[in-house]
Amino acid sequence: MSKEPLSISEEAKVQMPMKTVASLIALVAIGTWAFFGIQEKLNTHATKLQIMEKDLEMNSEFRIKWPRGLLGSLPRGFRTIHVDRGII
Repeated sequence: MSKEPLSISEEAKVQMPMKTVASLIALVAIGTWAFFGIQEKLNTHATKLQIMEKDLEMNSEFRIKWPRGLLGSLPRGFRTIHVDRGII
């Protein structure tokens, strides 16, 4: 084996079968599509998780404050009308 450095010039030619080139292009395209599909799914799940956490906080606050009367009260006459009709 010679110890001479490999010289590559602008005129150097590389031959590659067209089937290999097409396969490489397809592989890169499929890899890119899969990567962004996974990223999208992760983003969707993260967004849903944030919305669920926010709803949970609001529900906990409502559950604690509503019975104490800190979030307001039912409209006047609501309880008697709806209880008499069997709605609640």
